[in-house]
Amino acid sequence: MLTLREAYRIQLIELKVVLKIYQHIHYRGEENISNHLKFVGMDIRTESCGDSFELHVSQINYIDGIHQINLPKRPDDSVLLKEEVRQLRSLIGALQWSATVTRPDLSYGVSNIMSQVENATVKTLKEANKLLRRCKAFSPSKIVYQKLEDLPVLECYTDSSFGTGQNGSSQGGVILAMSSGNKFNIVTWQSKKIRRVARSTFAAETLAAADGIDMLMFLSGILNEIHFHVKQKRLNTDSQSLVDHLKSADSNVTEKRLRVDLGALRELTDEVEVRFVHTKLQLADCLTKNISGYILWEVMNCGVWYSDTQLKN
Repeated sequence: MLTLREAYRIQLIELKVVLKIYQHIHYRGEENISNHLKFVGMDIRTESCGDSFELHVSQINYIDGIHQINLPKRPDDSVLLKEEVRQLRSLIGALQWSATVTRPDLSYGVSNIMSQVENATVKTLKEANKLLRRCKAFSPSKIVYQKLEDLPVLECYTDSSFGTGQNGSSQGGVILAMSSGNKFNIVTWQSKKIRRVARSTFAAETLAAADGIDMLMFLSGILNEIHFHVKQKRLNTDSQSLVDHLKSADSNVTEKRLRVDLGALRELTDEVEVRFVHTKLQLADCLTKNISGYILWEVMNCGVWYSDTQLKN
């Protein structure tokens, strides 16, 4: 869990990035819109697109500079030496920065390996190298931001994996984005261990949705402060039972703490639309389990996703 100082540091970095992007676009003028800048391992480019432009954020050179760890010739269950642990921390730290700013598809893998560092083995090193190979296999990769012509919809995709972590913990994943028609701008994401032990798949989905709603409302508040208006706010989940519970006044849930979470979510349904999406269309799926995340990778690179009408069909 991040300390308050670390959280403020991350917010400061994000603020500096935004200010540099603004200065770059605002002061250089339209005639130099294809120029780019580099900032803490990120390549930020503005590309012409008809009468408008797109913002491309990537880390191609940064990822090329990350190298695999030389594996020791010992059994997989052998405990790592001090120097090997240092190399593992260095590799995971490098991948964590990429997962934080441009590669949400790596978030689960990084989170999973970080939880094993204290008791790391040779097998952990192999998993870290495998994650790096997957990172390079899906490179070059970028996040595309497009100009949204109409009032955007603030989208929140949440998913969970029940009891898959160490000591039976569950993983939650959240993706926040702004959409308008087929245009889809990913704003932020999160993949982390759910804050308390979930007793069922339904409980894990509910707790992940609660974290997603917190992030959604926080982002909505920031946008309101700068007078940026959105058309509506929407929660997308692949748990039909969660959707049914939130749309019903009655609940047969026996776990008291879970009933409190459901009640808090239900109070926000007047402000936030709750929608079921099929698991194949759940963008946060790769943030909770060890899968490729190719669909999310394509959305990031193209800035395009299914419109409301297409999802309903």
